[in-house]
Amino acid sequence: MSFRKRSLHHIATLLVTGLGLSGGLETADAGGLEFRQAEHFLQQVDERQPRELWLMAETITVWGHMDESFFGLAGTADLNGRFAKDVWAAAKQITFDGHVDESARFAARNSVLVHGHIGSSLMGAATRTVKLEPEAIVERDALLAAHNVIVQGRIHGRAAIWAKRAIISGRVDGDLYLRADDITFLQGAHIGGDLIYTAPRDLILDQHVHVGGVVERRELPATGVGLGQDLMIQFLLFSGALFTGLIFTALFPRYTGHAVRRIRRSFWNSALIGSLAFFLIPAAAVLAVLTVIGIPAGIVLAGAYAILLYLAKIVVALALGGVVLRRRGPQPYFRVAGTLAIGLLLLYFLTGLPIVGSIGTIAILFIGLGGLILGLTDVQYGPRPPPLSGAQGSPEPRTRDALSQKP
Repeated sequence: MSFRKRSLHHIATLLVTGLGLSGGLETADAGGLEFRQAEHFLQQVDERQPRELWLMAETITVWGHMDESFFGLAGTADLNGRFAKDVWAAAKQITFDGHVDESARFAARNSVLVHGHIGSSLMGAATRTVKLEPEAIVERDALLAAHNVIVQGRIHGRAAIWAKRAIISGRVDGDLYLRADDITFLQGAHIGGDLIYTAPRDLILDQHVHVGGVVERRELPATGVGLGQDLMIQFLLFSGALFTGLIFTALFPRYTGHAVRRIRRSFWNSALIGSLAFFLIPAAAVLAVLTVIGIPAGIVLAGAYAILLYLAKIVVALALGGVVLRRRGPQPYFRVAGTLAIGLLLLYFLTGLPIVGSIGTIAILFIGLGGLILGLTDVQYGPRPPPLSGAQGSPEPRTRDALSQKP
């Protein structure tokens, strides 16, 4: 089976599995990466998972030790074990009462309940409730979004909260950025830094609530889109980008690999080339359309420009996901798909932030467009050899499998 057919087969498998249509996907093991699908998954206290695990099950219960990153998709997830690396989980309901040495990312249709210890940052999103119980500890920053957000535990870094109703009775050692229609601070709440909030009315704090910095209210922007609708729109956009990226990577793996490698190794060159192309290509298309002979070329150029703008975030997401997951060199296709998903999640989060989001969107367009253009020249003429500084290996041969071009 050719590489392209194998890649399309992987896409079909991912889509069928994600829709829950597969009758029983066998456990797949790709080196240090393991895929499992089961009706119920239970890891006992004395059990250890040595490889990175991607798991899909109706119920997931973890009591043991995960030596590598864990990715779980479930109806109900109870995560009570010890996780040495990052944890990513999506479920109807998630309960976390374990210990994560690095970061945790939770998304639930109903609720996310955190009782345990998170050694780095936390991202929690749910349609109903995200709650940090009194014993919960987050060592760094936290981003929480839900209809109801309740913070009773401790966040050692900064926190950002988007909610319909927010209740704070715990401790945030850094700044707190809060946006909600209904905000309640209970006695004993402690904010070590600034409290920046957006709400329909002024916030009146009890004298037993401590704020170490300034308290500032920012006006609520006029919009007809609620939190639930906004999350649904972002989910649909994310799904469309992921699906498009999977197909593009499968059909043009060599081109994708060159573009991603260009972004990671020639970041500023990609941004410069992309910024120039962002303005020059539309101008060239308009000039071509002004001449009768050049109308077809102008239309084709405009269409190619629109496609490249959309694909820009795909290659940037792959580059960003590879940095976050510390993945370099040849990767199995399932890992490429996972890298893309993680990168897109981070991009949609960053572009959704106030002020930073607008700047980030422009930067992504410039960097991704430049990477695609430079990657196209590498495919056509071959990659440029590395600079002669120190002992470096020769450039990779062009005949290697396209996924080996992934950074």
